[in-house]
Amino acid sequence: MSRAETKRIAVVGANHRSSGVALRERLFVTETMVPEVSRLLCKDGVENFLLMSTCDRVEVQMAHSDPFFGAAIARDVLAATANVELEEIEASTYFLCDEAAVRHIFAVASSLDSQVIGEPQVLGQLKDCYRLAEEAGRLDSLLSRTFQHGFRAAKRVRGETDIAAGVVSLASAAVSVARNLHGDLTDKHALLFGLGDMGELVSEQLRATGLSSFGLMAHSQRTEGEARERGYRFEPVEKLDGALARADIVVCANGTGRVELEVSELQAALRARRRRPILVIDTGIPVEVDAQVEALDDIFLYTLNDLEQVAMQGRSRREEASAQAWKIIDNEVASWLQRELERDAAPLVTDLRAHFESVRKEVLNEAQNISAEEATRRLLNRLLHGPIEKMRRDLSAISHNREETVSEIEHAIAKLFYEGDTDRGE
Repeated sequence: MSRAETKRIAVVGANHRSSGVALRERLFVTETMVPEVSRLLCKDGVENFLLMSTCDRVEVQMAHSDPFFGAAIARDVLAATANVELEEIEASTYFLCDEAAVRHIFAVASSLDSQVIGEPQVLGQLKDCYRLAEEAGRLDSLLSRTFQHGFRAAKRVRGETDIAAGVVSLASAAVSVARNLHGDLTDKHALLFGLGDMGELVSEQLRATGLSSFGLMAHSQRTEGEARERGYRFEPVEKLDGALARADIVVCANGTGRVELEVSELQAALRARRRRPILVIDTGIPVEVDAQVEALDDIFLYTLNDLEQVAMQGRSRREEASAQAWKIIDNEVASWLQRELERDAAPLVTDLRAHFESVRKEVLNEAQNISAEEATRRLLNRLLHGPIEKMRRDLSAISHNREETVSEIEHAIAKLFYEGDTDRGE
């Protein structure tokens, strides 16, 4: 009976824990590079794989009969593509195989191996990589089954834990605060006052919520051009009062190191708005909004420190959920392993059934007119004769550890024929 060479799951890669940003940037495989990198891997003997390249990680997730050989090829190709010395690659990458590799893949899909635990993007990225590998014919049945199981594990983690709950970045914290104050933001107006980097990050997150409009004002001659390029409404600095009166959200990001918004200006804006509240987000260091603004009833002022507190609460909540999520992952890895073992055993069971059927037919053909009792007696003798004789010969050849060997055989026979025999398959 011949068997195809058994393949094993393996992962070779660099992530935010194993390597620095500089190396990961060099290793990064763009979409246009994927065909050439894939060609090199296939040429050198790694044919069934998925190539994942994000800001967090660059990985080759493969099915190979010799995982150590496959890992060496993957490291060679990554080093050559990035023009990095192989020694540096070997020192900054990890290699996992079998259950450890499967656990890692499931964890990546469930965003438990990300810099930001629970981030929603990674599952979509992995599915995109899976689709590209599938379209290129690089997925064998083992890899395909493994990733499909991993996607189901990720769905369980999302559905059964709070891994994605709570904001974890300053920008997402700003969005959370805005929604808590104003509810639906699609009919709200915002103003970005300044061109600082953090202000831009916050404003982009806010814009993604579907705000009705977003104005841009700054102490810069290039403000109007910047507003046009970004799709913002240009607001001249000379008309600050009117812009504040229209804004439900103000993001202050001038970076001038001085106060840019005074109490009197926001008081006037509230009067014009008939006390409709304004969320003011001060991203300046030092602050750019007069601290006395906090005393105004309908002004809700958040500094970077305030947003950091909101984000920390979200991170803490996700960390607590991650323990539950890892239990789900371990449960799913055990389920995957059980299914693969059952699949591996299926050909053996088929062959065993075929052998028994062949012996049954031989017995019936030799004596067609015998009773059922006699037929079953002859069948049992015929089926047991070969294994019993084999055990006798093997045991007679053993000169030491005889009792231990006999015990092992008894245990194997009991496990196969006696233990848990509740379903007789009749």
